[in-house]
Amino acid sequence: GQVQGMNMKAGILLSGDSLVLQRVTRLRAGQYRCSATNKVATVTSPPVRLMIRYMPECDTFHTTYFIYDKPINVTCTVASNPSVSSIYWQWNNSNDVIKTDIISTEEEISSAQLTVNPLTNREDRALSCWAENEMGKQTKACGFTFKVAQMPLPLSSCRLANITASSLSLTCQTPHVPTPGATTLYRAEVRSTTSTSGIFTHAIFQCWEV
Repeated sequence: GQVQGMNMKAGILLSGDSLVLQRVTRLRAGQYRCSATNKVATVTSPPVRLMIRYMPECDTFHTTYFIYDKPINVTCTVASNPSVSSIYWQWNNSNDVIKTDIISTEEEISSAQLTVNPLTNREDRALSCWAENEMGKQTKACGFTFKVAQMPLPLSSCRLANITASSLSLTCQTPHVPTPGATTLYRAEVRSTTSTSGIFTHAIFQCWEV
């Protein structure tokens, strides 16, 4: 553990045989022991557990998702004491609040999931989630952003060149209408076929946007 020393700025005060903690937050929770030393020996007291009760706080980083034609499972994680039994969700363009049950709890960390389906209007959206417990409602919600992924445009006029026993070159024409502000990467895959004698005969290349 970490030895607690006098630090008035951090709210740690030592007075005789007493430890005073001021302006405590959930980071101060844990087990505390005291010890005494003389010329004969050093003795340590049994641990005293300090529990901090607090409103739910976001334990999820703001995440941006790209969604096209498949649903996405979004996880919202909050820290709280006491624990929460539900997590609430709301879209930025809706007044409806969605309630989901907790799917996992570990110590003071609770998580819930929401399945997000693609919309036909293909608009970017923002989603927030929060929780409540006996101490009150979460003051700052967790946030997620959903951006519409565009269908990749195919390559054209692909040609093989410089073919050797161990390498070759592939050249393709990129689309003439790039997505504004986006970088398009393509990946090539080679699949080999062999005859009954095990001799390499030809390769098939496929290119797609990733």
